[in-house]
Amino acid sequence: MSDHKKPTKLRVAPSNAVAMIDALMQSLGYAPAVSKAQRSLLKARGTAVPDDVIELLVNLAEQHGGEIAGVPFDARAARECLARAKHARDVAKAARRLSMRAVSDALQNLALVGDEAMGMVLMLDRKVRSPKALAFKEANDQIRASMRKQGRSRKVAQKKAASTTSPTNPPHNGVSNGTVVKPAAPLPAQPS
Repeated sequence: MSDHKKPTKLRVAPSNAVAMIDALMQSLGYAPAVSKAQRSLLKARGTAVPDDVIELLVNLAEQHGGEIAGVPFDARAARECLARAKHARDVAKAARRLSMRAVSDALQNLALVGDEAMGMVLMLDRKVRSPKALAFKEANDQIRASMRKQGRSRKVAQKKAASTTSPTNPPHNGVSNGTVVKPAAPLPAQPS
């Protein structure tokens, strides 16, 4: 028995939700997305120095006229970068929450309609054998073909399962994997 919660009332997101999210993404002014390898490299470089160390360097630069040990350090730009990164992380967390909720909603709705549809598919497959439902035979054949495209047919799955199974217990007749197993010779009696 499934323990997922089914929604009590189905709600549909506004039709312009995707456009709203795209507009929000544009308004935030983030840099274009980078590849996974680039993201990994940037993450390694960005986390090499902790935020509190950067804050300490910013404070030192502010106290010494924009320099640390004679080397210029733009404290204002560093503070802005830290603030922007913190804000972007918060936005990313909220976006992940939104994404998880959207995926969960999609899965719940698909499960609801999928359960109903599967019942109809099974019923129709039996009903088309009767003269009353003969008009639905072509539609049933089309449904069955679509279902096979989605996954393996039952015959293929059964053949594969039968070919991959092997006995878990070796036979007790002295033969194992085609080789005869000889019983061990008795140990010679030891004098006591």
